[in-house]
This record gives sequence, C-alpha cells and structure tokens, in this order.
Amino acid sequence: MEDIPLGIEQRVDNHERRITELEKNQYEMKNGMLRIENTVLQQGKEQKDMLSKFIDHFFQDRKDVRQNKTKLSEIRWQTIATLLGGGGVLVLIIQWLLTKI
Repeated sequence: MEDIPLGIEQRVDNHERRITELEKNQYEMKNGMLRIENTVLQQGKEQKDMLSKFIDHFFQDRKDVRQNKTKLSEIRWQTIATLLGGGGVLVLIIQWLLTKI
C-alpha cells in the first residue's frame, strides 16, 4: 500500500513540473508578442514620418515650380515693357531702315 501514495506523489510532482514549464513558456510567448507589437508600432511610426516628409517634399517642389513659372512670366513682361517702353525697339527699327537706305 505504500507504493500507491508514492506513485501519486510522483504524478503530482510531474504535473507541477509540467505546469511550471507551461507557465514559463506562456510568459516567454507573451514577452515575444510584446516585442513584436513594439517593433510593428515603431516601424509604423517611422513609415508615417517618412510618408509625411515625402508629401511635404513633393508639395514644396510643386510650389517652387509654380513660383519659378510666375517669376519667369514677370521677367518676360518686364523685358517686353522695357524694350517697348524705352523705345529700344523703335530705335533698332530706325537704325535698320537707315542702314538699308
């Protein structure tokens, strides 16, 4: 009759060891999942920052192109106004006509 309690005690010890191992594995899995979650969140933040910088850069380039086109148009009209307003074209035409005669 002493063999039965000894067998039960070994079984209980075996179950306790297995439960302890399962708890340890569960804890390690939980920590692993938290590390994965933190990594995903960090990379998501980095991607969001990169996308924001890309969008800012894209719209800044478009703004610069518009400003350059506007400045070029202003310079063209100023040049035309200077030539016509200052009589430069008229003088050139008269000189050309005088050299042809």
